[in-house]
Amino acid sequence: MLYGRPEYIINTLIQKVRSLPAPKEDKLESLVDFSIAVRNLVATVKACKLDDHLYNVSLRQELVERLPFMIKLTWGVHIQNIERVTLDDFSDWLYSLAQAASAVNVKPHPTISEPKRKGRKEDGFLYAHREPFPTPEPQVLTSKNDGCVICQQNCGAVEKCSVFTQMNVSSRWAAQRNLSLCRRCLKIHGAYCRRNVCCGVNGCTRKHHPLLHNDTSSKPQLVAPNPEPQPVAPNSEPQPGTSSSHVVEMNLNTHRSTYQQILFRYVPVVLYNNDIEIHTHAFLDDGSSLTLLEEDLAEELQLEGISSPLCLHWTADTYRYEDASRLVSVQISSVLNPANKIRLSEVHTVKQLKLPPQSLDFNEMTKQYHHLQGLPINSYHNARPRILIGINNVRVTHSLDSREGKIDQPVAAKTRLGWVLFGRNSGSPQTANDMFQSNFHVGTQSENNDCDLHNVVKYFFTFESLGIAKSEQLPMSKEEERAFEMMRSQITFRDGRYEMGLLWKYEDVRTPDTKYTAMKRFHCLERRMRRDPLLAEALRTMIKDYVKKRYARKLTEAAANIPRKRKWYLPMFPVFNPNKPGKLRIVWDAAAATNGISHNSLLLKGPDQLTELPAVLYKFREHLVAIGGDIREMFHQVLIKEDDQHCQRFLWREHEHQENPDVYVLCVMSFGATCSPSCAIFVKNENADRFRTHYPAAVDAIKGHYVDDMLLSV
Repeated sequence: MLYGRPEYIINTLIQKVRSLPAPKEDKLESLVDFSIAVRNLVATVKACKLDDHLYNVSLRQELVERLPFMIKLTWGVHIQNIERVTLDDFSDWLYSLAQAASAVNVKPHPTISEPKRKGRKEDGFLYAHREPFPTPEPQVLTSKNDGCVICQQNCGAVEKCSVFTQMNVSSRWAAQRNLSLCRRCLKIHGAYCRRNVCCGVNGCTRKHHPLLHNDTSSKPQLVAPNPEPQPVAPNSEPQPGTSSSHVVEMNLNTHRSTYQQILFRYVPVVLYNNDIEIHTHAFLDDGSSLTLLEEDLAEELQLEGISSPLCLHWTADTYRYEDASRLVSVQISSVLNPANKIRLSEVHTVKQLKLPPQSLDFNEMTKQYHHLQGLPINSYHNARPRILIGINNVRVTHSLDSREGKIDQPVAAKTRLGWVLFGRNSGSPQTANDMFQSNFHVGTQSENNDCDLHNVVKYFFTFESLGIAKSEQLPMSKEEERAFEMMRSQITFRDGRYEMGLLWKYEDVRTPDTKYTAMKRFHCLERRMRRDPLLAEALRTMIKDYVKKRYARKLTEAAANIPRKRKWYLPMFPVFNPNKPGKLRIVWDAAAATNGISHNSLLLKGPDQLTELPAVLYKFREHLVAIGGDIREMFHQVLIKEDDQHCQRFLWREHEHQENPDVYVLCVMSFGATCSPSCAIFVKNENADRFRTHYPAAVDAIKGHYVDDMLLSV
């Protein structure tokens, strides 16, 4: 009762029981799941000493109605001699039925015939293959008579054969395959093997015979960063020389495509600059508005250009920043027609394109597709483009002529860089050896199942220690690391106040003209103020208070017109808290967009520095006396550097009859900027650490705030 309300636990279990599917007569396992959930509910009710729930007639009737008809009839017979029926009685009766169902519900293992599996359609499974070690050929007999199939003697069984046991593991696996032995029992039979026992050697959970177990401790496997996939039949046992129990498991992020099913618009090209020429491949991408060139290729060509930081924006608000990007130009031509050189303008350099490799056997393609015959297209193997040509150079990419075949056949298009073959290749044969091509990005690895089990149990017990033990700090992303370094380098303490700059996503940010958008919003606010005089008076009073406290300052006309590298006008709107009548807060709308760009879209959010709320609440209830407080106007206690203050401009008319509104700048952190919470917490903790030596208890209390709220007990 100290740390929570048991009613919440009971209600949660009731909802869980209600969410379970109703038991069915033809699926006895559903009755088992249902009965266990009801039994857990009743046991929890008793443990929490909330016995009133056991007499909940409506709940009991609801559970009975979910039972099949014949089981409901059995329940009616059962309660004939019970004077006062409770949920406990229902649970005991249902659990006895579940025990009976478990005794008779023994399902045979499903068998899958080999022809059926071979005829299965492509269903999206991903197989991670590993290259086997060289396998020595075993010296075994292959005749199958009444004796031992290995030594032809009366050994009784293969597992007792001295010849078999003296073989190495690789030879045993080879013998198992050559003699068609069952890998579970090492016998020859056609039916499904009834031996359903795990290996058990060193904790191995695979279902093969212990004599076939291979430990990788004496032969470690090397995992390359980008391994070449090796063909392995689906659902087959590991090849000899590979691990069967201590498999090196990898967390993979994969990009997979069916082998030779989709052809991108890759074309061999030649790039020129002065007397330098380099053969490479280009990707003609009509979905890109830019032309991109890998930085190392630009250095090989000795291209010179101006610095032009680049922010690449893709689907799902995915951003990529190229701070060192340069704007260059380069000449390009087809491999077959080098005399026709074309200049590509506005080419941005990037560190890496990382486009997937692609192969094209054009001679083989012409045998399958007659409409491609006679075209001057070169074959290539594992080509990875180093230049991406977008629609800003559309004269190079658009089609001058084309050849089409039937539906689902590739299309050939003639461009100024030559003929390009792309589209779906439905006629390519799919075998077990060339089913998929995958790009593997290897993350973490664990050497045995014990580590995985340890991590699972560790994760489970983290809930037990919630608020008691300090949770592990998650690693920061690249953006969070950059934001943290910016906060550490920008923070200064001057004249009793901390000063901080805005956390820009990339260097040398250029902002659009946002004054027009802010003016439209300001006129809307003025119309609202004219309809509500009380709101108008409250806003004027608050702006005057901001200027008086030096939270904001008015710019002169000359200062407002000074050309600056970046400036931003923020619309503002009032917010009222229904729990605090009469209290007004001004929010500067950093999410307002101009030409698709908002102030927040140019800022980093910063690392999450919030204290965990459960820990705050537990400490608040730990001792007898509770103490609460907050930091007054927390965001406004931190100054913003003068250059960044002009990205927090706003419009305001001091007098109603004034012709043009004045330009103000917000000198402190704004309530609405995406980086304000993280920066404010960072400054709060930095300030507290200054007094660690003299006031350690106060520092712990301040650093344990939930944002600006203090909750503790003594």
